[in-house]
Amino acid sequence: MILVMAQVLHCTITRFVNPVDNENVCEETKALLSAVFKALQVGSVNMHNARCSTQDVAQIISTRLFQPFGLGDKTADLLAHIREHDLTMEVCKGMKTFGINFKIEMAGELYGCTLFYRPGTLPLIELRILFFPGSQSPGEWAEKLISTLAVHNLRTVTHWLKKCSYYGFGYNRYLLWKRDVVFQPTKADEDAILAGLALRALCQAVWQNHQKDLAKLEAPRFWQFSYSRLIRVFDKVLIEEAGLPKLTSILKLMDVSLEQWLK
Repeated sequence: MILVMAQVLHCTITRFVNPVDNENVCEETKALLSAVFKALQVGSVNMHNARCSTQDVAQIISTRLFQPFGLGDKTADLLAHIREHDLTMEVCKGMKTFGINFKIEMAGELYGCTLFYRPGTLPLIELRILFFPGSQSPGEWAEKLISTLAVHNLRTVTHWLKKCSYYGFGYNRYLLWKRDVVFQPTKADEDAILAGLALRALCQAVWQNHQKDLAKLEAPRFWQFSYSRLIRVFDKVLIEEAGLPKLTSILKLMDVSLEQWLK
């Protein structure tokens, strides 16, 4: 029993999205799901106790998750809608976030998944999977997923050993950390969203220009030790590369001060 528990992995996979409209977010959701299904060799997907092909389910999930609710403030209607569509709801810092539940079949076994859409100035989609990886090392498929560019960040957790491993290019890890720590999960206006896209492009360019020096910070092992170092080093390089005026003007549109960004 101990050997089985040591293999239990909670996996969180994220992708930043360009929220110009729901259709665009749906396409990026399908790209993430298709890459995950291929890397994990998913045979089929179970939704509402019905079996779906991996080719069809991405469209079903993205359509169901991003369709307008139109429920007003009636709690009873909202709860009924959640039950009817296999949705789940989380409240983070006072903001409701919806996710959709489904199961994936791998080697004859079903494993639970939830897909969330996280809005805001740096919006993203987040896929959570709880499963037993068997003899396959997480690094084998994690690196493969990151290389597709359909996935930006990936974290695996072995619950019994409390071991975390992070995968992804350094600038995406940096932005994910800043998103979680600096930004409030509120609805963003168009200027803030465009500023967020500009910030993503700026961080990617900085990383590429200094990749030779910064690539060593991408190692997935010992993340807790290197976490603060990555943030500190990237803060410094970003300011040197972009300049304080440019970075400050971008952050201002996102309602964030330079002091908040560097805390």
